[in-house]
Amino acid sequence: MDDKELKDILAQSESTDIRTLLSAKENAKRNVLDNPSPANLRAFEKASQMLQKTMGGDTGGTRYKNRAEALRVLQAKGYKIQHSKFYNDIDKKKLCHMNPDGSITESALARYINDPRTGLVRHDPIEDQDPGLQDLDRRKKEAEIKKIKLAIKKETFQYEKEQGLHMPRSQVEMEIVSRAIALKSIIEHWITLKNIEWGHMDPAQRLADMKDGLNQHLTEFANTKQFHVILTDDTDHNHHP
Repeated sequence: MDDKELKDILAQSESTDIRTLLSAKENAKRNVLDNPSPANLRAFEKASQMLQKTMGGDTGGTRYKNRAEALRVLQAKGYKIQHSKFYNDIDKKKLCHMNPDGSITESALARYINDPRTGLVRHDPIEDQDPGLQDLDRRKKEAEIKKIKLAIKKETFQYEKEQGLHMPRSQVEMEIVSRAIALKSIIEHWITLKNIEWGHMDPAQRLADMKDGLNQHLTEFANTKQFHVILTDDTDHNHHP
């Protein structure tokens, strides 16, 4: 048997091994989907590792030359993980595949990230920023919140204005003046009517009658309508009836 024939036989055997392992992996995957028990998960992991080993290791995507480099990539992506945990997940728990030369591929790292057993937590990169940048980010957020609140306040006011709950300041002032004039006329008319009657009263009785009558007119006038007036420096001054 020459070298060419030997290579052909080995290639055919390797191809058969790959097909067998691939079939075993697919069967294990279906078992996990049907019943994700620890035993089925271990069988799937073992089948995957054997297939990768037979195919010469994981070659998918970028290759990180060692665990330290892969760890730096994880941390740069925002994952809170220490080297002790990452190394333990590789060496003991076999959660991340490492090639025989110590390298780790991008696809292997992606599977590790997506594996719920790793318990990886991705944090907000803002936590690692310079304090000055954190303060800037905080002030930006506060300004945005203030802007949103102001927009809501304006929309609420516009809606209430359309519902007739507000009127311009000039209209409020005219209303107050007109009511003051009306009150003056009412009191003058009352004084005219009571003038003769008061002439027959002694001073103390007349004063008491004047106070009672004046209080009665003021009370009736005040109860006619209540105003809640808010005056600001804005050009669009309004009141709440």
